[in-house]
Amino acid sequence: MVFLISTLEECFTFLDKIEPNVLFYGLLSFTLIVSIWEHYLSYRQYCNYKRHQTVPDELADVMTNQELDKARAYAIDKMRYNEIHSIFNEVEST
Repeated sequence: MVFLISTLEECFTFLDKIEPNVLFYGLLSFTLIVSIWEHYLSYRQYCNYKRHQTVPDELADVMTNQELDKARAYAIDKMRYNEIHSIFNEVEST
């Protein structure tokens, strides 16, 4: 166990050489960029759900338009909730 701790300390000695402000703002910027990317992907999927309102011909024998509407409504509601939840968590944790 002592060997593991000393090895980890040796691996992360470079962090002592970085200014605390640079490290803080670097990590904060990275977190913000990842969050913006995830929200962008979620928005694209939301637009995709809104755009496609009929069952594709390939799935016509598997799903009805009524089932698709129910699935779309559920997915859109779930996506809206997840967006609000993730924004709240991001604000709370940063």
